[in-house]
Amino acid sequence: MTNPAFGPYGEPAFTVDYGNSGLGKSMDKLRTFPLGLYLAPPGGLKPAVQQLGYKPQTMVVQTLADCHAAALDIHQRSLDYEALVIDDASIILDNTATALAARYKNGIQLHGKVLEAVKAFRQLLRQMGLHAALNFHERQPATYDGEFFPGGPKLPSKGGTKEFPHIADLVTRAKREPNRRPWTGVYECDPHSVDYFQKDRFGVCPAVGPLNTGEILRGAGYTLRRLPGLEWMDEIAERIAADVESAGLDSRMTVGAEWARKLQGAQIALPHIAWVVQDGLDRAELRILRREQVLESLGLGAAKRQPGQIPRPVPSAG
Repeated sequence: MTNPAFGPYGEPAFTVDYGNSGLGKSMDKLRTFPLGLYLAPPGGLKPAVQQLGYKPQTMVVQTLADCHAAALDIHQRSLDYEALVIDDASIILDNTATALAARYKNGIQLHGKVLEAVKAFRQLLRQMGLHAALNFHERQPATYDGEFFPGGPKLPSKGGTKEFPHIADLVTRAKREPNRRPWTGVYECDPHSVDYFQKDRFGVCPAVGPLNTGEILRGAGYTLRRLPGLEWMDEIAERIAADVESAGLDSRMTVGAEWARKLQGAQIALPHIAWVVQDGLDRAELRILRREQVLESLGLGAAKRQPGQIPRPVPSAG
């Protein structure tokens, strides 16, 4: 029976993001999958307690074989996780390649086996109904022997970086826009980029948008669970998004501040206020930017958007 939480796709998502350290990729995943199991180095997710108000479930792993074993353990013990999150996948795959090197001396064959292991892991999680989210370091674009290789997630080999994005549903590149408010992190997701691998099978990401995988997946039709006791966040995030869509994208700072005051007056914990306000503002931004992108692709988006004005969907021909 198809899980309705998987929307129109009938299967969980396999997402990948990459970028330099300190851009907020780990915190993004902690907001996206609070009921996930985090396969991460010791202490790497400590900020979640202060910034989000909860302690994530974690397991220390070294290789992809350990990740595979963790997934099987979840299945055998019927544990109620929504996702497996590998943070940091670059280190895990480097360790995996090192572990396999004793059996596979040929470099091409070795890195082919690493990709096979990732595909097997993806298939296992799909069979189990678990989302997968992998955070990577960034490999810069480079030319080797006259062949150009775009930048992307840092795998043990440049060929792996080239092939790996084909496995994923969503591949986003994290970066910082210093003048952006209230949060400086963004995800690039431009499938036409020649310099960096980026991909969106769902067709919901703008070329540059908020650093919020949870709202990207919700916008694609997935239903993601909240922590017990925080289910109210979905309704509030939607109300915040509606206010921004009504007033225009340039209103998001004002709308966010107004809602923060309301929630503070209702005695909501500050980490939860910041969390739900960010989700609401990012939800509105993703919707508005996506509409603008569609209109522009139809030749209808040439006019500059005025402050307080948002584009409206094209009327149905029927």
